[in-house]
Amino acid sequence: MDSKWKIYRVLAPSVGGQGGGTITEILHKAVVIERTRFAHAAGKEDSSITHRTDLEYRYMVPGLAQRNGSVYSVVLFVSPHELELPESGFVFSERFYTASADLLIAQELTEAVSFANSGLLKRDAVAIVNEHRFMTSIEKMPVTKDLVKVDDQVNAIKRLVGTYIGINAHELALSNAMKFVYANTILLGALCASSVLPISKQSFLDAIQQRFSGKTLRENTIAFEIGYQAVTAMQKSKQQIVVGDVTYRSMQEILDRNYRRIKSSRGKAEAERYLKFMDKIRPRLPDNVANIFAEGVGQLIDFEGWHHADIYIENVMEMLELDGQKGNGSFRLSQSYAKHVAGRLMKWEGPFEVARIKCRKALPTKSNSLLKVEALLQPNVEEMYGMVPKRLHNFICRVYEKWPEYIEKKKYDGKPMSINMTSVGGYLKLWILWKLSFMHKYSVRYHKEITFVKHYTDTVKEIAKIDYELGCLVADYAQYIRGFSFVRARNIDAFNTLVNDILLKAVDMDRTLSDDNNNYRIARSAFIAARNLITLDGMGKDKALALMEEIRTLFGAKEYDRLYQKLELRSQLTLLPG
Repeated sequence: MDSKWKIYRVLAPSVGGQGGGTITEILHKAVVIERTRFAHAAGKEDSSITHRTDLEYRYMVPGLAQRNGSVYSVVLFVSPHELELPESGFVFSERFYTASADLLIAQELTEAVSFANSGLLKRDAVAIVNEHRFMTSIEKMPVTKDLVKVDDQVNAIKRLVGTYIGINAHELALSNAMKFVYANTILLGALCASSVLPISKQSFLDAIQQRFSGKTLRENTIAFEIGYQAVTAMQKSKQQIVVGDVTYRSMQEILDRNYRRIKSSRGKAEAERYLKFMDKIRPRLPDNVANIFAEGVGQLIDFEGWHHADIYIENVMEMLELDGQKGNGSFRLSQSYAKHVAGRLMKWEGPFEVARIKCRKALPTKSNSLLKVEALLQPNVEEMYGMVPKRLHNFICRVYEKWPEYIEKKKYDGKPMSINMTSVGGYLKLWILWKLSFMHKYSVRYHKEITFVKHYTDTVKEIAKIDYELGCLVADYAQYIRGFSFVRARNIDAFNTLVNDILLKAVDMDRTLSDDNNNYRIARSAFIAARNLITLDGMGKDKALALMEEIRTLFGAKEYDRLYQKLELRSQLTLLPG
């Protein structure tokens, strides 16, 4: 096609499940509306322009973002301000080719980096990026300790595009008491304010009005204006928003953020209680633990309630006391424990919590549309039976002694179920379950999880009393206890194996060889080596036990040099298979 007609190509990568298609759907509508408005303003009242379907094109490439490739959408369109167009029509390429995209509008920073580096963008392309971070699959791997820095990612994008506009749409939504889902529309407001595309603000607003209705329309209109004003303010001040490392926030930022979260999920009274509690306890906390503690308490109140947070508070305060006795003033033990026990061990979803989340996310739809919203679930016996009150479970066990054995045998059995959330009966099923969530803290599952938290906590304390550095290693292992159902059970089993069959036996070896100034060289190296084997390989537990058997054989033969060499090799080569 002759290049005299300006064709815009927009690339919109996203994270699966975050509504990536919404951005391009609204953009596509805005293009059609803008073309119609401009044509009518120029006196083109016939259908020669406004009804042509070859002037804009939208498609989506679905996938499993951050698991097996990214989800992305694209919009291609001839400038809506073109009035002299060929009658033969435009034929757009099915896929973008190298250096063809004019604009990248990304819902998440890491996906933006990936697509900016794909070679699809023009050298002078514009990137409008939500600087909010989701964890990548690499960052979820056991060997990863830190997030890839936000500043590094932003700088990488800036080197690959002509213009970079970055806002944290999730933070803007949260600071305006809005749900994260409105981050999409905030980005559209930012796009409009940037003037990158020849589409007026009114056309964007009309497109939003076509897409939504009722309360959802009002919320999206507000979200659009938030993004629009954010970029407008940046342009007026000729400054870019300062990008910070997401791994650190000030105490005030953490308190404000959690206050808004708790107020939204639990009510204003609970949010005020959180702030008063933190104000009272803050002077008792070391600086490097305070922020983690404030975030952990806030998340647990939001996700589970105060009864859950109270257990966390009690455990962390006891760990701080032990840290003060055994540590060197760094409080590394408490820091690691407070972070991982809240993030991994105490935040788990049960049926009560799933029902609460599903019901709260049920939104009104356009009145003139027929829409069916389904909750697709696949609970197993362990999850469903986990809602039963612990006292009732104990009574059943006394009446029928083989009941625990039967439940254990059947616990992973289950079948998919679909609940129609847009029917009265379907919605009521989850709504009733949500309202029964006060029973959560009396349930079998709750007692099981809290029992493990106590076991993990006691283990950390026991090992820390033997050696502070070993205690820190054990506390840090909580980050690997993830997943649910049989995956979580496997990870808990691996933790017990590491402590009982690896670490404590290695401690006995160290005590046999050393005096009272023991540095526990064998125990530390054995724990790290076994941890690496277990966390990097599905069969790692067996390999770790085999390694320990070799170490015991070498120890019995007094071949200490070979023993140390083997452990050092295994503890350093974390990616070595076999």
